[in-house]
Amino acid sequence: AELYKKYLRFKQNIDVDLDDNLKWCPKPGCINYVKKNGKNKKVVCECGQEVCFRCGQVWHEGVKCENAGDKDAGQWAEDQGDV
Repeated sequence: AELYKKYLRFKQNIDVDLDDNLKWCPKPGCINYVKKNGKNKKVVCECGQEVCFRCGQVWHEGVKCENAGDKDAGQWAEDQGDV
């Protein structure tokens, strides 16, 4: 039974990775995925995390996808005392 559960989880991982209408939730520790919702870029995971479906990152209102990660990296560095 345990091996079968692992197989199902592995298959789900592949299915999500290959489906353009699905993306993994970026929240650490969350194992859920989000589904594309029409033309809406903002989707909400079952865990409550708001996700940008275009880039798969945490929702970033008013910030371009290519710049969204920079803000997170800057905040992380600041939190670490490196800035």
